[in-house]
Order: sequence, then C-alpha cells, then structure tokens
Amino acid sequence: MRLIYSFYIYSLVILLALPLAALLTLIPSLSYRRKLTSGVCKTIFFMSGIRLKLTGLENLPTEECIVIANHSSYLDGLLLMAVLPPRFSFVIKREVTTIPVLHLVLRRIQSHFVERANRATAAQHLKKLIRYAADGNSLGVFPEGTFRVETGLRSFQKGAFAVAHKTNHSLVPVFIHGARQALPAEEWKITRTPIQIHIQKPVLNPAKYLSVDVLKDEMHQLFYENVGHL
Repeated sequence: MRLIYSFYIYSLVILLALPLAALLTLIPSLSYRRKLTSGVCKTIFFMSGIRLKLTGLENLPTEECIVIANHSSYLDGLLLMAVLPPRFSFVIKREVTTIPVLHLVLRRIQSHFVERANRATAAQHLKKLIRYAADGNSLGVFPEGTFRVETGLRSFQKGAFAVAHKTNHSLVPVFIHGARQALPAEEWKITRTPIQIHIQKPVLNPAKYLSVDVLKDEMHQLFYENVGHL
C-alpha cells in the first residue's frame, strides 16, 4: 500500500507542478505567484491525506522577520510555503538549481539560492541577503542547510543569524514534527503521517547579542531542546 500511495503522491505533484510552472511564467505579480504556489502546496497535502496541524500563527510578526525552521525532510520546504504568508522569500541551497521545473518555480517566487562550498561566493550571497532583508523583506531559512538520514539536529550555518544581527529583524523559530517520518532522507516512499508545525514567539532585537555566534548558539540550544531528538 505504501508503494501505491507514494506513486499517487508523486503523480499528484507532477500533475500540479507542471501547470504551476507554466502559470508562474505568465503572472506578473510576485504576490499572486506566491499565493498560487502556496495554494498548490496546500492542495498537495490536502489531497495526500497528510494532516497538517499549525499552531502559534499568532506569534508571527506582521512586520519583516526571519523564520528559522528545523530541517529533516524534502517536505519541509513545501510545508513552509503552505503555511507562511506570501511575503516570505526562501533561502535554498544552490544545488536545487539543477532541477529544471523546481528551479523555475522557486525562482519565480523570488527564492534565494546560496552557495555553501565556495567561501567567496557564499560571502557575496550573504551580502545580497542582508541588502534584501534591509529593504523590508522577510525570509524563511533552514539554518541546518541540509538534512541527513540520522536523527538529531545538525549544526547551524551562520547566514540567517548574520542577516538578523545586521538588520535587527526578529527571528521566529518554527518547529516541525513528523516530516522525517513522512519522508525520510534517502527514501522515496512516503508515509501518511500527521505533521505538526509550531511557530514560536519571536526573538526580538537580535542585534543586542554580542555576536552572530552567540545568537546562533542560543538558537541552536533552543532547537535542540525542542526538536533535537527528531
């Protein structure tokens, strides 16, 4: 049954992603493009029977902020696109640009592709993110950068915290529970299991921290206490 269910989900994603990509090339408004993409993500979860339980939405600031979430599955990006307002741009590893349709969709909703391996390029990308956020924009980031088969929280990359420290945008921790069980790393079969997304109260005035490292370490401890076992 899991094999049949997985085939159904992947077929559903393809059937929705292809017309979505085509429509995104035609719609001039970024806000409408993001709303449409969010609607498609919600439809995927609804039609898959994977129940999403979102709590803490009232904690999300109305002004610009940076959402940081734990990362344990390919479903995590779809989850944030489904539940966050369309004002958010997402920071994604540059390797995704090799996947044509996905790259097109992400580019048309103004995602930001960052380099991790090359230090000079990574530094340039960070400067662009700081300028983008300073212009009054909100970001969604997975500070672990990637995920692995083994359970547990990976170390955090500095990027999101450097942006928050420089711009003083509030940091909003988001805890995702159940995504790894639904679609583990290096696994293609999907399990229909409930997923919980909890939005924590924002960390205000991150610029008050002594350094980016202090901010990063405190946030890592917070995530470790709440999702470190996942």
